Amino acid sequence: MPPRSSLLAAPLAALLLLLAPLPLRAQEPVPPTAAGPDLPERQAIASYLVSALGEPYRRGALGEGGYDCSGLVVSAYAAAGRQLPRLAAEQLRQGQPVEPGALRPGDLLFYRFNSRRPQRLHVVIYIGGGRAIHASPKHGEVREIEIAQSIWTRRLVATVSLL
Repeated sequence: MPPRSSLLAAPLAALLLLLAPLPLRAQEPVPPTAAGPDLPERQAIASYLVSALGEPYRRGALGEGGYDCSGLVVSAYAAAGRQLPRLAAEQLRQGQPVEPGALRPGDLLFYRFNSRRPQRLHVVIYIGGGRAIHASPKHGEVREIEIAQSIWTRRLVATVSLL
């Protein structure tokens, strides 16, 4: 039997693409700049991310049997025809700052969880409606999160766009 993520990927990707212009929560409207010339790239990134849900976390991996956080970003952007640096810190340096309230699907959020290693960053990819997808070392898989939860808001370092 195919993995659970393979069975659900196509229907979830189609649903995400249909709902992309709509807010997932009524109180948080999608910014009017969500559409634009980069919309196909943003949709390709979101579609890739949905297909990766449930895949295992593996440090240093780019999709060959799992992902780490920056590897998931590299792979998702590659699905949209974009080449990115491998490390989260390099991805941050390459991006253009974006206000958290102006995030669009495909934008990146960077977090710091380890105070003993402040140079180490964790990166997640925004998918709209206050949600993001990331490769979680804690949970051992690619999963969706709500970025408004305090565990995320307290540790936010930067938000950038690479599109």
